[in-house]
Formats: sequence, structure tokens, C-alpha cells
Amino acid sequence: MIYRIRGTLKKIVRRGTFLHTMAEASQRYLWQHAPRVFDWRPNKSTIDIDITTRCNLRCWNCDRAVGRAPSDEFMSVEQLSRFVKESVDTRWRWRKIQLMGGEPTMHPQLGHILEILAPYKKMHPECMVTVVSNGYGEHVRGVLSSLPEWVTVDNSGKTSNQNSFQSYNVAPIDIDRLRDADFSRGCFVIEYCGLALTRNGYYCCGAGAAVDRVFGFDIGLKSLPSVTDRTLKNQLTRLCRYCGHYKYNYNEEEVSTEEISPSWRGAFERYRKERPSLTPY
Repeated sequence: MIYRIRGTLKKIVRRGTFLHTMAEASQRYLWQHAPRVFDWRPNKSTIDIDITTRCNLRCWNCDRAVGRAPSDEFMSVEQLSRFVKESVDTRWRWRKIQLMGGEPTMHPQLGHILEILAPYKKMHPECMVTVVSNGYGEHVRGVLSSLPEWVTVDNSGKTSNQNSFQSYNVAPIDIDRLRDADFSRGCFVIEYCGLALTRNGYYCCGAGAAVDRVFGFDIGLKSLPSVTDRTLKNQLTRLCRYCGHYKYNYNEEEVSTEEISPSWRGAFERYRKERPSLTPY
């Protein structure tokens, strides 16, 4: 249903106009507040690439868990080259590629990564390549100002680590009324944000990838051809039970305080003692 709405909007509304901006905002609101019977579908034309887990803010309720489970890991340029090669070999058409973190500008080889993505952008000029940043600090702003013109910047302009967000670290399985929910359905994130790629493989979404990084299930898909509706549904079933975004299906409001449920508290404690060892992509 959402895809049909989007297709109609693309035909009648020009990108960059005020009407297009309002349509995009309305579409996001619909995704976030749709009834829990809505049929979510994985968006296979958009991907978040979490190139690093290093961050300079560590926000409360971060859906990459970099605050409570800090890490300085980076994706390698070889992994990014493999992503581009797989995309070309499989003729996978990305509508949007978003470089994420952590804080992506803290990757020491961000410039090289953009050079690797440039040929794909040239082959598919309609693909939007975006750096998603918190915009916090002189270093971050300096890197953003030096990016090539063909790269779009999504700057949230944060000024602190305390912001309104979904209670990501409150697991649905720790809530009585959600414990037996059908987690294979996912939530609006799999349509709005799309797939994810981290140093540990492909995932149904970036928030789900963070669950795997902390809990250590090691279920990242190790090749693009292995990304199918079936494998993504398997991931959703395993990961959504711990992801606070799933509660969007039940119209839960955002919070400005940090909340952590028992499942996450135990996972963070285990993470601090010994970080899970996941198979690399």
C-alpha cells in the first residue's frame, strides 16, 4: 500500500518542491503511525551502510546502541568495494545509499569510500548517495563541508546526546502484551530506511543489525544474492523481539529519557564483559 502511494506521488509531484517536501513528511508520519495490522515490506532499493560504530555523541536510546555498547569498529574499503561489485554483478538498482554510523565522518577513509561508490553513482545517476551525520563538533562539520557535490548531506544538527527518540532499548519481549507478537512483520523502519550493511553482513535494517552486534546471534547475510524475502523474514523474527522500534506498530510515543528493559540490561552486561565475535562480511 505504501509503495503504491509513493509511486503515485512520484508521478505527480516534482522533487525539490514544497509539495514534495510535504508529501515526504506525510508519508513518514503514515509509516510511523499506521495501525498494527499494516503489511510492511522490506525496501530493497534503499540501504544504510554503517561504515563505523565510532561516534562523538553516544545519544540516549540510539538505535545503533553505540552509547551503551561503544565500539571503534570500521568497515574496510575492501568490504565497500565488494558491495559495489555485488551490486553491479547482480544488477541491483539502489535508489538511495546512505553512509551511516556511529558518526560516518569519523571513518578515517571516508574519502576513499566515496571514491569507491562514485562509479556506481555514475552508472546510476538517479541513485542518491547520502552521508547521514549528527553535525556535532568542528571536525564533523569540517568533513561535511569538504564532501563532493554529488554527495547529499543529511545533517540532524544535534547539540547534545539527549534527544527525543523511540525507546530502542526496551525489548518488546519484555512487555507482557507484546511477548507473543508476530515479529516477522517488522515495522515501518524496514520500508522507510531499507536494508542495512555492516562489517558483519546484510540485515533487514540498521536497528536490527545493532541488535545482532550486541546480542551476538551472528546472522548477518554474507552476500547480496542471499538477501531474499525469506532470509529477511528470518532475521526479522529473530531481531525484532529485542528492537524498541517494533513498538511503533502500537503507536508508542517517543521519549526524552533513557529506558532499558531486562533483556537489554543483560545483553549490555555481557557485552561489557566480553564482546560477541561475529563473522565478517
